[in-house]
Amino acid sequence: MSTPTPTSIPTATPILSLNNIEVIYDKVALAIKGVSVEVPQGGMVALLGANGAGKSTTLKSISGLLQAERGEVTRGDIRFMGQDIAGLAPQARVKLGMWKVGGCSSPSRPMKTWWPPRRWWAARART
Repeated sequence: MSTPTPTSIPTATPILSLNNIEVIYDKVALAIKGVSVEVPQGGMVALLGANGAGKSTTLKSISGLLQAERGEVTRGDIRFMGQDIAGLAPQARVKLGMWKVGGCSSPSRPMKTWWPPRRWWAARART
């Protein structure tokens, strides 16, 4: 009698995925290396870390806003709904249905202004 083989369960394409991202500023300063994140359809992911850990740089790489600070993604790939978006301008990424929502960025403000958290990502699939 043979043992049953597991059936493959189809998995949905993640709404957002980063695979082994590396970001360099001013062509010399390595900011992040080897960052991989996957956001499943309908899911959420939180980026937590100390000051200087690369949270904001990771978000800027997703939104395409690194060039404003002389930064660039030098390795890895960024996909939104399965599409490689590494070469897209920020406004083209917004047209795909992804955007960054900012919040309070000053630690001198009262704590109540820190909720919702400083950086929120919103992504939705266009139907």
